[in-house]
Amino acid sequence: MALALVGCSERLEWREFRSADGYSVMLPGRAQTVARDVEFEGHKLPVSMTSTGVGSAMFALGMARLPAVIADDAAGRERAIAFANSLATKRVIPLVVCFLPGLFVWTLGPAFVQLFKMAETFIQVRNF
Repeated sequence: MALALVGCSERLEWREFRSADGYSVMLPGRAQTVARDVEFEGHKLPVSMTSTGVGSAMFALGMARLPAVIADDAAGRERAIAFANSLATKRVIPLVVCFLPGLFVWTLGPAFVQLFKMAETFIQVRNF
């Protein structure tokens, strides 16, 4: 019950995100999408990641469209799922080095700007 109440919080500001690929999902805040091609068994798979963050929480959805040769084969689908699950561990360093600092600046940046403005005002008043 408490989890349901947290999900309805005004702070999360849930919005529907509609993808050009034909799916829709509810995400809190304004979602951003990045896309790239990933090599898998000789095929280039278009992969997209849609994500948003609220405070310390991260919400994300990854999507890849499989070629018919792989999608029609149960073993091929299983290999694709195992490959997709392994991507998360391969992407930890870029996530920590590139994305998380940007998320940190995005969430705490306004607070630091206000803090610097207050410090500047305090210094100016003190100098008089």
